[in-house]
Amino acid sequence: MDEMKSLREEVIEIEKRIAALSDAHNLIGEWFKDLSNPSIGHAGEIGMTDRIREILNSQAEFQSLSPTHVRDILVRGGFSLEGRSNPMAEVHTVLRRLVAGGEATAHEDDHGNMFYLGIKPKKRRTRESRAS
Repeated sequence: MDEMKSLREEVIEIEKRIAALSDAHNLIGEWFKDLSNPSIGHAGEIGMTDRIREILNSQAEFQSLSPTHVRDILVRGGFSLEGRSNPMAEVHTVLRRLVAGGEATAHEDDHGNMFYLGIKPKKRRTRESRAS
């Protein structure tokens, strides 16, 4: 009986994780749709820092990314790394700056690999929202 209860609790936890991953997948899909919008930035382009910030903030609360994953998402989203002498160094630098600026957190796994997670900005109350 205890084993069945334990397995049911495990199923519930797995279902929660699946739902969270599904939400993250949907957020990334929406983010990629936004990238194809020519009204973003100047002449349809935004810089690497802004794109990385968006990538980190589009992740589920518990899903951090390695620098390699960040680069892969950049490229899949249409961000060109051509002409850059060391794009991974740039990705690492941007990630470190976002952490230093309080816009992301970093943690190291047991193997010494760094992973990053965005800190979603708190929504500011506007005058209109305070009036209602």
